[in-house]
Amino acid sequence: MPITHPKHVIMLRWFARIASMPLFLILALLFLEDGLPFFLFAADPVHMTAMSMMLLGFLAGWKWDGLAAGLILSGFLVDWILVSVQSGRIALNMGPVVSFFPIIGLIYFYCWRWKKTIHA
Repeated sequence: MPITHPKHVIMLRWFARIASMPLFLILALLFLEDGLPFFLFAADPVHMTAMSMMLLGFLAGWKWDGLAAGLILSGFLVDWILVSVQSGRIALNMGPVVSFFPIIGLIYFYCWRWKKTIHA
């Protein structure tokens, strides 16, 4: 018997998928600007790796909620720590667009966690 998801989980998942499309495009443009294809040899390979993780997370969100949440949130965390260390203070304002990255990651995490509690 297949498990049906409640409407709020389906709506949140689709919101995260649709909201991640413009974020993916913005991040992809920044990625191209910062150093594709030689991002490992760029001035800041940690930043490029964090951006790569978030890009892959936005793509993975169309199929795997848990993987998307892990990639987006860990990539954002690495980038946030890097910005905080480089600026010498905790980066509380990273801009309005970047603030949506962890929100999308948390939505994917919620959908994945809900699915895991049902299958347990």
